[in-house]
Amino acid sequence: MASNAIAELKQRLLAEAQSVAGRVSKPADNFIKCRTNQGFETPDGQYFEGSEGFECVIIDFATTHEYYDQEFSPSGKKPPACFALGYDIATLAPIPQSPDPQCTSCAMCPMNQWGSKGSGKACKNSRLLALLPPVFDDEDPLMYVLKVTRGSLKFFDGYVQKLATRYKTVPIGVVTRVTLNPNVTWSEQHFEVVRPLEDPEFETYMKRRDEAKSVLMTPPDLSGWTPPDGRRVVPIQQAPALPAAKPAARSWGTKK
Repeated sequence: MASNAIAELKQRLLAEAQSVAGRVSKPADNFIKCRTNQGFETPDGQYFEGSEGFECVIIDFATTHEYYDQEFSPSGKKPPACFALGYDIATLAPIPQSPDPQCTSCAMCPMNQWGSKGSGKACKNSRLLALLPPVFDDEDPLMYVLKVTRGSLKFFDGYVQKLATRYKTVPIGVVTRVTLNPNVTWSEQHFEVVRPLEDPEFETYMKRRDEAKSVLMTPPDLSGWTPPDGRRVVPIQQAPALPAAKPAARSWGTKK
């Protein structure tokens, strides 16, 4: 076979491999596990004490909403009945693969309102962070994902706001240290700036942004969901229409 034909075949196989990879879910073994308030365990077996934490660069982050209609079972965790994933919280909505979507809009969903489960929400709100180590010799280190659950959202969101207002930057512009609060019994994550990235470093990390988006925006496998005994899937609730806009209120003026 001519060398040109072989080269062409390799290109076709590469394109096919990329196409096949896009039709399946990415494995979930790139998640960093939080051991309550004790420490972090990475997929490659590294362990970091919670109070000391670990350093990383947050390449990108996204928001997830998960509604579970069944309690946890020792036989295994079932997929959520409704799952949303995206960047814009205001427009977040169940993904098409959701087995039993609860509403057309997360913002208007009754399961995503305070008081829908005790004093909290029936829907679990989280952030997913795509992380890389602050220094690496390998040209292509594995990108890890850290899940920031409801109890830590205010600390992460406050950190992002602090970076924007005080440091005039975004998470990918700095090295971040992630720690766990040892004074509580759950995984309460905290975030602090270690140092800003130098320009050559920043350029290196920016090259991985597209990969981070792909990692974050790949939904989990929801095919294992089954309805609770004796219940049928009901039609999705339509979000109620927003009220008509009111005339703009007069300004209170500039605060002295």
